[in-house]
Amino acid sequence: MKKIFLLLTLCSILLTGCNNDNDNSTPTLNAAYLKGTWVEKAPAENYVFKFEDATTTLLYQGEISTENYNYAIQDGRLVISDPEDETRSFTYDIEIVDQNTFKLTTLYFYLDCANCEQTVSTFKRQ
Repeated sequence: MKKIFLLLTLCSILLTGCNNDNDNSTPTLNAAYLKGTWVEKAPAENYVFKFEDATTTLLYQGEISTENYNYAIQDGRLVISDPEDETRSFTYDIEIVDQNTFKLTTLYFYLDCANCEQTVSTFKRQ
């Protein structure tokens, strides 16, 4: 009887002692999260963002051109502005997927198409 009680006690300790310590929480959108190099993976591999504390460089690989911008996070959205003309700014919806992936709506503009769907670009940390 003691052996059965000891075995049941041991089994209950083993079952309750296991804990899943994986932290699956979504990271917070802030400068610390964005800092680094992000490469567009979908819908194409056209853009690379290099985020610093308050500035970002946007590299367009098709023409091998770069643009420097200031950026801020306002109301959960990414606001990018021209450092030489603060009135020229762009606001993007951003969705954090995980520590190394975010989605940005919309980096592609279709000026001649009023009814076009917005394009969602997926970026991966490099």
